[in-house]
Amino acid sequence: MEWESYFYKRILDRGYDYYLDGCVEDLRITSNRIKAVVYGTHPYHVEIK
Repeated sequence: MEWESYFYKRILDRGYDYYLDGCVEDLRITSNRIKAVVYGTHPYHVEIK
């Protein structure tokens, strides 16, 4: 995906680890956005446009 080039590899790897650990919920992907709630120390609403 093209959006991956905007992030450092360590950030992508950390996000992927959160996903594999089941910490990502309510994942929504559209043609121009990716949104989710990520549970770490607190729930975080994240969005890539």
